[in-house]
Amino acid sequence: MPKNLFIAREHGHNTTTGSETIYPYPDTVYRVALTANTVTTLTIPGDIPNQLLMAKFSHSVGTDLWILYNSTATLTIPTTADSQPSVLNPGNYVVQTGRSLQLLTSFTGVVVDILFYVPFTAQP
Repeated sequence: MPKNLFIAREHGHNTTTGSETIYPYPDTVYRVALTANTVTTLTIPGDIPNQLLMAKFSHSVGTDLWILYNSTATLTIPTTADSQPSVLNPGNYVVQTGRSLQLLTSFTGVVVDILFYVPFTAQP
């Protein structure tokens, strides 16, 4: 089994067969309703400082979501290809606890779900 998977904290071990059963689930889930053209800033949750997490983003269909990770710049919708280090409609993003995410959309009524997964190292 691959090492350092971003999956669940909880797993089961079958002592009869020696196999492991892994139950992926997010450690923390945020649901955020965004206001059009207004930056929403979130602090990445976690009990262990600077721990790596996998953030999985899901948002309203047919809308655009811009994400800026741990930057002091103010997120704006880019006008050129490299005007800032933001990401459009990310699926997953590796982040660290205690850092920030800025979210922005130009659409109204956008709801974003962010699922944070704790890294889990599978044992042989």
